[in-house]
Amino acid sequence: AGMSLAQLLTDAAAKFPDRPALKLDDTVLNYAFLNEAATRVAGLLKGRGIEPGDRVGIMLPNVPYFAAAYYGILRAGGIVVPMNVLLRGREVGFYLSDSGAKLLFAWHGFAEAATEGAEHAGAELILVEPGKFEELVLAAPGAEENEPRAGDDTAVLLYTSGTTGTPKGAELTHDNLRLNCTTTASTLIG
Repeated sequence: AGMSLAQLLTDAAAKFPDRPALKLDDTVLNYAFLNEAATRVAGLLKGRGIEPGDRVGIMLPNVPYFAAAYYGILRAGGIVVPMNVLLRGREVGFYLSDSGAKLLFAWHGFAEAATEGAEHAGAELILVEPGKFEELVLAAPGAEENEPRAGDDTAVLLYTSGTTGTPKGAELTHDNLRLNCTTTASTLIG
């Protein structure tokens, strides 16, 4: 059966709630905080009708919101479609249409391209703006339980940058990614 990647975060938050999960400049967020954020993002997604197996785009720079959205999508049983923040509207539309994404989390600084792409694909758009996003997420009920996913279920749909022709989506399963993490960790820690 395997286990969902979201479970790794749940377990880490239970064992090491105060341990730093993310560090960006002077901001340090612990596992308990990240887990709570993911729980709320999952609740927000479920409230918007996202079901297990649905695809959700993330068009965010390297900010803590990325991790909250990423794990929130997985917790809701969704499939993460990471997207480059520098994509133009037409390209955003392609990625969303091709993946069948129902919703897109996009950084407020790229609102124009995100809006154009989401409208083109008929996807819902949630703009991530510091302060406003927290309000939105905190208003959502927490989805405490991780939606059960099998190890061979797709977790992430990664698009190759198509130098020739159109980009193709590569499906990475929960097992692929978890094995990747554990192998890297054991190699680094030894």
